[in-house]
Amino acid sequence: MNRKLNTRAMIAIVTTFGILVGCVTTGSNLVHNGTVKIEKVSSAWGTIGFVNVIQEGEEVRLRGQVRRRPSGRGPIPGHIDLEVIGPEGNVLEKLVIDYDRPSPKSRYANFHAVLTATPPPGSTIRVTHDSHVV
Repeated sequence: MNRKLNTRAMIAIVTTFGILVGCVTTGSNLVHNGTVKIEKVSSAWGTIGFVNVIQEGEEVRLRGQVRRRPSGRGPIPGHIDLEVIGPEGNVLEKLVIDYDRPSPKSRYANFHAVLTATPPPGSTIRVTHDSHVV
């Protein structure tokens, strides 16, 4: 009986570890390696949390989080405006991104997007929470 429990526990641990390792990003983080900078612009209803920009091959993915302000549970009105600004100051790309709350009681929401091109070194990605509904 005890041996069966140990075997089941070991299978559960190995399965969980495999899932976690499979979710780890293998690409290059363009923020950590200094290729791009992130500019966060919060609003009265939402604060921009973390933002990651990961490049895997030709694809560049942006992921982030917006937190409700004032703190509390409930919907976070609005959307995310994203601008990729080149080193010379010209806007290379503009996106409007919706976000998803994990549950109705969440105090935060996650957003993600795929950029159409790789930002050149020295670019800035401006992530703005716009509290107006599109």
